[in-house]
Amino acid sequence: MRNWRSVRFRLVIGFLAILFPLVLFLLYNNLYAMRIVQEQITGHYSSLLREQLAHQDRLLKYGIEYLTQLEYEPDLHLIQGLSPGDDEYELAKIRMHRRFTLDVNAFSLMDTFFLYIEKENDLLYATNLSYNAEAKREALLRRLV
Repeated sequence: MRNWRSVRFRLVIGFLAILFPLVLFLLYNNLYAMRIVQEQITGHYSSLLREQLAHQDRLLKYGIEYLTQLEYEPDLHLIQGLSPGDDEYELAKIRMHRRFTLDVNAFSLMDTFFLYIEKENDLLYATNLSYNAEAKREALLRRLV
């Protein structure tokens, strides 16, 4: 029973007495650091998300303002008022298509503007991405007709 008085036993106990609190401190420090990093990342992502949402809200607001300004467009009133065979009607359609083509590039959030004319079952549209323009046209016609 004299093992607890031996030098080897005392060294092992002394080593464990020093090592055990260090391991506990290391575990606590790692958990604390993980919590702090998670809080900082969460704060960064939430501020980034708020900024992106505010930017998209601004873009949508500009898009809504653009669409409400179309109500006062004289070519739109010509298209609604004239018959489909009239030359002025066709010129108004061309001007509206040109305007859509130029204006769609100003809105990065919206990639397609369209105007559906019920009189002749026609669709004027302009899109940013031309590689799937025909697929968009077909999808719009399926939904509108």
